[in-house]
Amino acid sequence: MKNVLFTTTALAAFAFGGTAFAAGHSSGNFGISGSTDVGYNDEIEGGIFAETNVDIKASKDAGNGVTVSGHVRLNFDLYEDGDLTTAGEQFTNTTSIELKNVTVETGVGKLEFADSFDGTGASDSFYTDRDGMQHDMQNGDGLTGLKWSGDVGSFGYAIDAGDLENNIGDDWSIGLGGDIGAASIGFGFENNSHSGNGTQFGISADFDAGIANVGVSYIDNDNGNSIGVAASAEVSAGLTVGAYYAVNDPAADAFGLSLDYANGPLGVAVDWDDDGSTTNTEIDVSYDMGNGVVGYVGWDEADGYYVGAQIDVADGVTATIAYAEANEIGGPEFKNGTSAFLSLSY
Repeated sequence: MKNVLFTTTALAAFAFGGTAFAAGHSSGNFGISGSTDVGYNDEIEGGIFAETNVDIKASKDAGNGVTVSGHVRLNFDLYEDGDLTTAGEQFTNTTSIELKNVTVETGVGKLEFADSFDGTGASDSFYTDRDGMQHDMQNGDGLTGLKWSGDVGSFGYAIDAGDLENNIGDDWSIGLGGDIGAASIGFGFENNSHSGNGTQFGISADFDAGIANVGVSYIDNDNGNSIGVAASAEVSAGLTVGAYYAVNDPAADAFGLSLDYANGPLGVAVDWDDDGSTTNTEIDVSYDMGNGVVGYVGWDEADGYYVGAQIDVADGVTATIAYAEANEIGGPEFKNGTSAFLSLSY
């Protein structure tokens, strides 16, 4: 724990220095924010743990309508490596630095280098996938690339290239989209699909049909295609129903139904899915008990059940107490196992 305290102190000093930097350079902005989870989880963390993410962002007006910015993330993870009463087992401390992105923004567009597009690759910048579709656009998660994006009138465009195909490094994709009347249209194209399906393109449309919001998507590649339709409507105050259907080649068709209900402190969500071979039902319930306490309980046919609560302890401090039979389930995405920890944001 001494290492963690030292790191926190060092970061505080760095933040102070960064604040002074921003104050002394009016043409630039510099900021530090972060979050820490610290406490106990027996399955994912192996016991006591502390996870800290620190985001450092800087930007500068370079003149002539050009803005330069960058984002770096520091990760500090400390977790218990099993039972400390057993010889040879101890705390594990890992540290990493991520260069999230560097951007140059101009009046005609933005150039961005990213070590991970985090779901914002060019091909899915405007195209929308639907539930149940066998094929989807690559989202660039965890992959490095260079992207240019901009607008022409009411339409937007994006093109990226780089390490989009898991270290092959010679891939590129494009995205186009905009509004035509009441419909939002999206198009995506990939020269080498991340799923190994070769060249891939897709088109989607979302619009308000009056009684319901409707979305339609079509995607085609060297190994097949998918057509997905989704709709949702608020049938009464607080009650929204939804449905989707996907026609897949060569996979089986898939469909599902959903129900979301919110009335005062109570929230209920029910989802039922059929992928052609298996069905799954998921039920999530939340209840605001007042005084900053929200309780959660749910069940997933595939993953099991969870029960837990989140408590607003103070500004930027939340306590989580839960038990979950799978990882990242429920609205709060509870950790697998028994958890009791504090979440700090600053």
